[in-house]
Amino acid sequence: MGILTIIGLLAGLYVYSRIAKERSWYEKIVVAMILAAAASCYSVLSWFGGGIMFNTTLPGWVVLTYTWFYMTLMMSFVLLLVTDATGMLMRWVNPWWRRRGREERGRVMRRLRLWLLPAAGLLCGWGMYSALSAPHVREVEVPMAHLKEPFRIALLSDLHVDAIKNEHFLEEIVRLTNEQKPDLIVITGDFVDGRVKERLPQMQSLRELRAPLGSYAVAGNHEYYSGYHEWHRGIISLGIRLLDNTNVRLSGTGCYLAGVTDTAAAYFHMERPNLHKALAGIPSGSPVILLAHQPKFAHQAAASGRVALQLSGHTHGGLVRGLDLIIAALNGGFVHGLYSIGRMKLYVSPGTSLWTLVPLRLGIPSEITVFKLSKG
Repeated sequence: MGILTIIGLLAGLYVYSRIAKERSWYEKIVVAMILAAAASCYSVLSWFGGGIMFNTTLPGWVVLTYTWFYMTLMMSFVLLLVTDATGMLMRWVNPWWRRRGREERGRVMRRLRLWLLPAAGLLCGWGMYSALSAPHVREVEVPMAHLKEPFRIALLSDLHVDAIKNEHFLEEIVRLTNEQKPDLIVITGDFVDGRVKERLPQMQSLRELRAPLGSYAVAGNHEYYSGYHEWHRGIISLGIRLLDNTNVRLSGTGCYLAGVTDTAAAYFHMERPNLHKALAGIPSGSPVILLAHQPKFAHQAAASGRVALQLSGHTHGGLVRGLDLIIAALNGGFVHGLYSIGRMKLYVSPGTSLWTLVPLRLGIPSEITVFKLSKG
């Protein structure tokens, strides 16, 4: 959490320099204390809550309230930076603005900066509301060569079950998924943030997922952070089969479903993703759907020439428009939606839930993705 605190403090210093310059000495102290408290959000929550990134023992409303302050600080920093850059640019390109005296320009900018703070708070509040809302359903049609019969797949990803989400949150996701009447349900990792004894009781509604071809999944990096051996047994106990570098034939479709482990396995001396092993035994020419938590694995999958469709998550879609460009650069160029890589298709889910570390979404809603696989 130290890096997030450092980033927050640097952002706080910039915000302080833009809004506290002409305040009284006691106002400056109050502003500095508020900004320092907001910047220290994740360190404080980690100290008192058992490690906020992967687990927390604090009440959900405490976590959400405090992270709202941090998000507001970061949003204020971005808005102030953009405003200041725009003001400087206007002095070069806008004669009307240039003719205003320095004092008048400064007065206008100071008023504008003060309005940006509540605007940032409202924007982050809306983003949190969006992140906590039930996911919408998105349908995607994908033609697939050599497919015997069309069928439907429901994709869930990045559920991140934790102290913030109660049982009803997951029950609603299960209800919406079952309403789509999928033939197959797949989950591309990051089920949880927390240990089995704390979180498995919250996940019992996943037992109610219904699909004729069953429910399958691969682990994400957070399952490894939270104790993969225990979670492997826990997820299987929910009636979901994990595909750890293995595959299964989907009866009646002529299609195979394969899955690979996550790259985080290497840090815990567990089996790394092995595409060759995952595809072993699949007849040549059979269409293959690959589950891989991280989308950057798509380059290797496409190069094999054997995978028709890869389904991934991990990126949360970038969470915020603009930020998604940075997240894409960190994930092999992929962040959300459908991509073509040679003859292979890749779909990256924006996630079905929210992540406590960044509990907001702006312009990139969570989703349950329903694929209509057709003969192509």
